[in-house]
Amino acid sequence: MRFWIALYMAKLCEVLMKLVGRFFGFKGTCFPGKLALKICPDFLGRLAKPVKLIAVTGTDGKTTTCNLLIEGLQKCGMKVLANQTGTNILPGVAVAFMDGVTLGNKCKYEVGVIEIDERSAPHVFPRLRPTYLVVTNLFRDSLKRNAHPEFIFNILENSLPKDRKPEDMTIITNGDDVISSRLGEGFRRVCFGIDRMEGDTDHCQNIINDARICPCCHHPLTYDWVRYHHIGRAHCDHCGFKLPDIDYRAVQVDMDNMTMTVLHGGEETKVKLISNTVFNIYNQLTMMTVLHEITGSMEKVNTALESMKVTKARMTDRVVAGRKLITCVAKDSNAIACSLVFKYTAGEPGRKEVMLNIDEIFDNRDSYEILSWMYDCDFEFLNHPSIEKIIIGGKRCRDVRFRLLLAGVPEDRMTVCDREEDVWQYLSYAPGVDIYLLHDMYFISQAQADSIVAHVTEKLEGGTKA
Repeated sequence: MRFWIALYMAKLCEVLMKLVGRFFGFKGTCFPGKLALKICPDFLGRLAKPVKLIAVTGTDGKTTTCNLLIEGLQKCGMKVLANQTGTNILPGVAVAFMDGVTLGNKCKYEVGVIEIDERSAPHVFPRLRPTYLVVTNLFRDSLKRNAHPEFIFNILENSLPKDRKPEDMTIITNGDDVISSRLGEGFRRVCFGIDRMEGDTDHCQNIINDARICPCCHHPLTYDWVRYHHIGRAHCDHCGFKLPDIDYRAVQVDMDNMTMTVLHGGEETKVKLISNTVFNIYNQLTMMTVLHEITGSMEKVNTALESMKVTKARMTDRVVAGRKLITCVAKDSNAIACSLVFKYTAGEPGRKEVMLNIDEIFDNRDSYEILSWMYDCDFEFLNHPSIEKIIIGGKRCRDVRFRLLLAGVPEDRMTVCDREEDVWQYLSYAPGVDIYLLHDMYFISQAQADSIVAHVTEKLEGGTKA
């Protein structure tokens, strides 16, 4: 009886909140789930679910991978349940499944794609056993919340069922990641990875590498090559530990022609790249692996890829008045995510000016974040001769400026701006200089990024300096 009361009350609450939200402009996507769980703690466990259920977790790339996967499944003709409009914690997941059932608790979808926050796994997995668990990677994240990647690894590992049979669940994980590739022993495991690329090195060039020692015998690991941080191929000379074999391997990654070849089961398939960023190539390969596991057809995967793009909320790339205008999410408080974006920005050809709006909105409101993440992050990538000016926006702008000074960026290349929305006013708009906006990930930051892009576009197309 509790379950049915929770279901009807939550559905009614959601309808009322949508009506009220139209007038007051707020979003309460989690509240119906919180209400339902308060009435019936096992609400999520009792909800009907799709026959095939894909759970996606990991430090970076969850949202992009989910968006690509949802689009790919839909292009293959499947009706997909997802938590795109909610959150990736327990109440948001509950709302997604509630939306997917009728008043009689009959599921309306054949496949589900659910993004799950790593810390929420102990609350979600006991009520939700996915057909496929996708782990994009495990990195150091916000120190205050996530401690270190082995801590998160243990949370995920201990959240999985103890009775493990290969037929019960398939773990799809990054075979180039020393940490996440060890998850889920006992279940069927499928690994994706990318062959050595131009720019990969024999040793880590980043400030942090959280996988320096063997997870089995604790002797130093030997890296055959390193892509970034602890992503690469490693083995232990002492005990014989090595990374798993790759089932879906990207070879011949051609950034110039925006193609790569994926090798699986002895067959090669050439596909287009949807992005020239390494982290998004991993996201694309993750999506391709899952989609092929479900459909069994690389031809369908290739067809689905034809018109795919990275979602606007993560990255945009356009040409305005003859110069590139690029926006990219640089996830504040996440040293690895920012390092990757900084490296990508520095490595792109041409002269550049960078607007850096990486203040976290909750930190701005509550001043809660530990700033040590900045000293784990490779701000040194922004000390590049092609970057002629950096405009730093937000309340933490002077903290970021100080970190950039320590990274060697000349003082005369930096400008601070307390109001993030005004950073566009400090660009030089010099002819032949491309413009990059690196911003935080939340919806307020996305709206702010859209506004900044509109101002820059207007200036470039008709302003006196353009």
